[in-house]
Amino acid sequence: MDEAPVEGSLWKYSIGKGSFFSSKNWKERWFVLNGESLTYLAKRGDARPKGEVPLKAVSRLWHAVSTDIHPAATDPSSHYFCISFKDPETGVLHMLLMRARNDVERASWTDGFVRFCPALMLREMNAEEELDDEVEAEGGLDTRRGRAHHA
Repeated sequence: MDEAPVEGSLWKYSIGKGSFFSSKNWKERWFVLNGESLTYLAKRGDARPKGEVPLKAVSRLWHAVSTDIHPAATDPSSHYFCISFKDPETGVLHMLLMRARNDVERASWTDGFVRFCPALMLREMNAEEELDDEVEAEGGLDTRRGRAHHA
């Protein structure tokens, strides 16, 4: 029996492409998490995804995030969570920082990741040392981009 996907609106940390003066901001996106991938669209019902991360590329999940994990997680009252994944096209390690509206929504998403990726390792807010080990093993981490590839 297929498990129901997790879907809904989340805020995604984004850095604009292109110029040296690219903006860094939060963008609301419609996300869908299923047994194959995490996909996000500009808005619900869009036919073409803005981005997709295959779940087999996801290596870590943090169910709570501070600036120790991601430099953009600056508001302690926000409901951040984060994944790290290797871009299947380039092999570059990325972090995708997301923000839910409340703790219940964040728990729904992180539980979904655990349900669809049972081998995924949960990390606490103070997991900076473990992230350093992963970055060293992967040869660097790019927190500038929040997506693997475009569909």
